[in-house]
Amino acid sequence: MLSRLPVLPEHNHLPEWDAYLQHVYGNDDPPTYPVNLARLTWLYYDYLPIKLVPAQRAPQCPSVYGHAWISPIDCAFPSSRIGAFGAFIQHYHPTMGLRSPTRLHGARRKSSSGAASHSWVEIARTSSNHALERCSYWYFHAPGSGIWWNVGKTYVANVTEDENYWFPVPLTYQFGNFVRMHSSLSCRGSEALRRLITEGYASLQIPDITNHDLTNHFELIDLRHWRLKGGNASLPKCSRGRDDYRSGFNASRKCTCYSIESKIGQMQAGIIGCRELPVRNCAPRSAFHSTTVDGRMAPL
Repeated sequence: MLSRLPVLPEHNHLPEWDAYLQHVYGNDDPPTYPVNLARLTWLYYDYLPIKLVPAQRAPQCPSVYGHAWISPIDCAFPSSRIGAFGAFIQHYHPTMGLRSPTRLHGARRKSSSGAASHSWVEIARTSSNHALERCSYWYFHAPGSGIWWNVGKTYVANVTEDENYWFPVPLTYQFGNFVRMHSSLSCRGSEALRRLITEGYASLQIPDITNHDLTNHFELIDLRHWRLKGGNASLPKCSRGRDDYRSGFNASRKCTCYSIESKIGQMQAGIIGCRELPVRNCAPRSAFHSTTVDGRMAPL
């Protein structure tokens, strides 16, 4: 997949790609050429000038370097819902331990770097029934989404500070074994998380959310609106903070965030978008079915 994403040296070099970028970023803040499309980690299905049928992988499962992937459409992971609108592009090379360089990624997987404090980054989001979704907003790092969010004063977790370090999963004893109860996760999190909030950090970045070194799942967690006591009501799909989001190729335009809802089969799907940009279309059902070759999705 990465090998099929060209560099656009100037406008009209590949008009079909210009049209795609215009649909993603709008007219008010157009792309600055040259544009290296291979730096993108997210592609929408609609207006995409190449055929894209992603491999279906849970985040804990290996994905082939350079290929498109989503979680299975009937899977509980949030990326199965976001996968109704587009696909992640695998930038990790599992065998070589290398991470393809992008604007926010270091060259070596074990020395991952995140976004600098107070910078704008492209994100994607879909809500889920995960216990921590009642605490605050979780975003996928998604260059190519066209929706920008400012990380504020931010902390980038190192490779030893995995998800369980910040959000300890309670253990319960069942049938002679200790079992982690994800449904009982507390918004209080760990002492380390509470210290970040007390010290005025606006966001937490976890470049390797699954702690399995298998996919480029990079999540950014909003600490501005974190509710330590949680709540029974689910959060709105988007933050209502002033100027929380922007649009355009250089994050220079206003974005009034809202939730785009759709349905695939019996599954409800949703993704955030900007009202100032064209509405995203849900993918056809065929986007989630293809033959496989040697465990990888056959390219179309």
